[in-house]
Amino acid sequence: NYGIGSDGRVGMYVEEKNRAWTSSNADNDNQAVTIEVANDVIGGNWHVSDKALAKLIDLCTDICKRNGIKKLNFTGDKNGNLTMHKYFAATACPGAYLESKFPYIANEVNKRLAKNSENSLDDDLALLVKKGVINTPSYWKTKAPTVQYLPELIHKMALALR
Repeated sequence: NYGIGSDGRVGMYVEEKNRAWTSSNADNDNQAVTIEVANDVIGGNWHVSDKALAKLIDLCTDICKRNGIKKLNFTGDKNGNLTMHKYFAATACPGAYLESKFPYIANEVNKRLAKNSENSLDDDLALLVKKGVINTPSYWKTKAPTVQYLPELIHKMALALR
């Protein structure tokens, strides 16, 4: 779906709602958002630039937020929601360097998602007040932790109003 250059520029080549035919696996391609990252060294460990790695973390965070993914789960196999091309085809992709960064990528994305979720309930409630949907945010903030689906419902209502 996306490509990231060594300079950190991002291109979207296939919309997320469409299959990118990237991982050589129909089941995976029909549910995955795929990202190709340019190498800044050919061969060896297939190194990627610091700019590309930073942009990859930014993009993964953005994709998770927009798709309601609360945690990036790297399991080291195709069972997590952060996977590698080599799990689905006979390839060395993404290369040794980027492969070694997957736990770090998941950790960095999850830190950002956790930080965002702490603030998002307050932000979502403020938007619902501003739009006249609710008038007692303190009530909803108190109730949200006690009702399993309520924070997600509040967030979806706020997203619909943005």
